[in-house]
Amino acid sequence: MKKIYITLLMTIPLMLFSQGENDNWYFGGFAGINFSGTTPIALHDSQMFVAGAATASVSDSSGKLLFYTDGDNVWNREHQLMDNGDNLNQYSSWQICIVKHPANPNLYYIFGSGTPVSGIGNVIRYSVVDISQGSIGQNGLPLGSVLPNFKTVPILNDSGEFTSSKGATIVPHANGNAFWVLFTEDRTLYSYLLDSTGLVNNSPVISNLNIGNINPSFFTHHSYLKASPRLSNCSAFSNYLSFTSVGNNSYNESRVYSFDDSTGKITNDYELVIATLNPFLTEFNSTSSILYMGGYEPGVGALYAINLEASTNNNIVYSSVYPINHTSIPYTAVEGMQRNKDGDIYIQYGYNYSASKILNPDVYGGATLDLYNIYLHPGVGRSFPQLVPSLSASTGAHCIPDKILQNPEQNMNHTYQVANTITAKDNYKIDAGNNITMKAGNNITLLPGVDIQSGARYLGTIEGCETPCGAAERKNKSEKKSMFLDLRKKNASKTGIEVKDTSVTIYPNPASDILNIKTQAKINEVEVYDKSGKKINVPVNNDKVNVKNLPAGSYLIRIITEKDTVSKQFIKK
Repeated sequence: MKKIYITLLMTIPLMLFSQGENDNWYFGGFAGINFSGTTPIALHDSQMFVAGAATASVSDSSGKLLFYTDGDNVWNREHQLMDNGDNLNQYSSWQICIVKHPANPNLYYIFGSGTPVSGIGNVIRYSVVDISQGSIGQNGLPLGSVLPNFKTVPILNDSGEFTSSKGATIVPHANGNAFWVLFTEDRTLYSYLLDSTGLVNNSPVISNLNIGNINPSFFTHHSYLKASPRLSNCSAFSNYLSFTSVGNNSYNESRVYSFDDSTGKITNDYELVIATLNPFLTEFNSTSSILYMGGYEPGVGALYAINLEASTNNNIVYSSVYPINHTSIPYTAVEGMQRNKDGDIYIQYGYNYSASKILNPDVYGGATLDLYNIYLHPGVGRSFPQLVPSLSASTGAHCIPDKILQNPEQNMNHTYQVANTITAKDNYKIDAGNNITMKAGNNITLLPGVDIQSGARYLGTIEGCETPCGAAERKNKSEKKSMFLDLRKKNASKTGIEVKDTSVTIYPNPASDILNIKTQAKINEVEVYDKSGKKINVPVNNDKVNVKNLPAGSYLIRIITEKDTVSKQFIKK
C-alpha cells in the first residue's frame, strides 16, 4: 500500500477552462447553493420566493453572481430588483433557461417556456439582460439592466404564437459559435438558432417527435425537456434528449431521443420509450451513459437508473437507486433534478429543508441517494436552475470542467476525463486489480490520504477531452431504435420503487465461488452486470450462480422471477 501526494501541472492558463457561470444556484423559497469550493455551501441571501415555478441563475466566469430570476422578476448580484427587471411575464411552472450571447459577453438571454397568457395558452417569451448597464453597485461596476427593446419578446412557431409549450432547454451548436434553443409544442420539437447576430426567431428547425404509438389519445404535449452532455465524436449523434410528461393521467410516457447538434434535428439513431403510471423528472449523468428518473407526483417516491449505453431493443438495463441514510425514499414529489457543473446530481423533494444528492452517479449499479446532503434552512428548496451552457464545452465529449474524487473507487476499469482539474483526496482508494486512468487538460492532484493499493494500475495524463474519431469508427445504433421500458407495475405501489424484495436473497455476499439465490418464486432468468453496465456471461444452474472466474469487485445481479424483477449488488472476493 502506498500513500501518494502528486500534482501534475501544465502551463495552460486556468482561465481557459473557467466554468464559474454555474457556481451559484438560486431556487425555491429564499434558497441557494454555492459550488465554488470543494464543499457546496447553502446560501441564505436570496430575495426570491417561488411556489411551483422554474428558476434560473448565472454567475460570471470567475464564479461571482450576476443575477437570478423566477421569470417574472430579475434580481442582481446585490439581491436587488434589477433595473427594468420587473414584470417580465415569463413566470413558468416548467422551465427557464439563461444563455450568454455568443458574440457579446455583456448580453444574457432569459427564455421562459410554458408561461400562461389569458386567451392564448402557454406561450414562449424571452428577455435580454445587459450587465454593462444599470445602476452602479458597491464595487463601482454596473449591476445590469433588462433592455427595454428586448423585454418579454414573443417567440413564434410556424403558425404564429405557441399555445401549449412546456419544455425548454439549450444545446451548444456543433460549430462552437452558436446555440440551439429548444422548445416543445404538442408533438413537435422546435430548434431556434442563437448566433452572433442574435436569436433567429423566424425560421426554426422542426422535428416530429413521433409520439402516441402506444396510446395516441394521451400524449398531446411534453412538460420537461433535458439534453445530455455532448457525446464522443465516435457516436452517430451528438446528444440524448429526454422528454417527460407531467399530468394527472393513468398513463405517462417519457422518451429519450438522439439529437444532432449540427442540424438541430432529432435523428433516427436512438429512441427509448418509458411507460409509467406516474410522471417522472429526468437527468443525465456527466458521461451521458446513464439517465436518472425521479417520481414527480406525490406518493411515488421512485428513483431509477437506466443504462443508456448497455440497453438494446431486447434488453433494457435499469435498476432502482436507494437511500443510504433512510429506510426508504420520501413519498413526496421530486420537484427538481439537476446535474451541477462538477457532474454531481441533486434532487429536491417537495418543500424540503435539505437538497438530496446522488452519490457515484457515473457508476451504473453503484449509485445511492444521500437524502440530507445539503441543509438549506432557513431556505426551502423547490426546483433547481438549469445549467448555463458553455460554447467551450461543446467541442469535447464528456467535458465537465473539474472532478473531485473522495470516496473509494467503485470502478474496476475506468477513465476520468475533464477539461481542467481532477482532485483526489480524503478516502479515495484504488484497490488491487483495478485499472484507473485520469485525463485532465490542466492538472491532476492526488492529496494526502489517497490510497493506491499494491497491484492497482493507475495512469494520469494531461490531455484534452476529445479523442479524434474517423467516420468509419462511428458506432452503429441500429439496434437501439425501438426500445420500450414498462415501469407501470414498478410504481403502482405506495412507494413506487422497485422494492428490495426480502423474499429474494443472495448469499454469501461477498462471494468467492458460488452465489446462491433464495426465493420461493420460480426463477426465469438471471443476469450479471459489471459496474460499467456490461452484461457478464456466468454459468447459472437454477438458484446457483458461478462467479469463480469473475475478477474481484462489485457487481449487479438482476433476478427475474415469475412475480417480479429484483436487482441486488454483490461483491466478488
